[in-house]
Amino acid sequence: MKLWSYWLPEVLPHVAGCPVLLATHELRRAAQAFFHASRAWKLRIATPFAVAGGQRTVTVTFTDPVELERIENVWLDGQRLVPATTIQLSEDYGDDWAAHTGSPSRYFLDTPGVVSLYPLPSTAAATGLVVRAEVSPSDASTGLPDDIAVAFRDAIHIGAKARLMAYKGKPWTDLALAGSYAEAFQAAVTKAKNSASTVNSRGRVASRPTWC
Repeated sequence: MKLWSYWLPEVLPHVAGCPVLLATHELRRAAQAFFHASRAWKLRIATPFAVAGGQRTVTVTFTDPVELERIENVWLDGQRLVPATTIQLSEDYGDDWAAHTGSPSRYFLDTPGVVSLYPLPSTAAATGLVVRAEVSPSDASTGLPDDIAVAFRDAIHIGAKARLMAYKGKPWTDLALAGSYAEAFQAAVTKAKNSASTVNSRGRVASRPTWC
């Protein structure tokens, strides 16, 4: 794992007088903004969620300091479920689809972070529910996994400098440079987002489930 201090040599020389705690805070904020916008950090949760017979919903939780941005794929007992909406299900079935039971083939997301199964499972899952998600670091994070940190090293420190230099009335304030760094940060976001979309169009690539 790379701690936020990994980026400090790229930041502190450009913001003379900035406290380390503040620089660290803005590095975390920059990383959060980057992964929220780019959706470039993808994780396949290693441990399946248990699903009992008659259980409609599964709340996606993490044991590590990340926040869920979007659920990308869901598998139940090794079978990929098809995403749906309640509107689609209502249009597809003339009766009360919520009362249907059987082996789930679809899922919907009425509540953020909660996977709802259709039809209602009639039996318990054999191996459970596996989720692949797009994530970002949480407020409790102390850094990023090595591979993620190295891949997006420049974007993180560029974003932090843009944020710090935009502070008003500080010894390191430089609004012109802040604007330049903000443009470079946005370009990095766009590049990462396009790259992630290209990978997805060629097939799903499993993320490493190694955590901070």
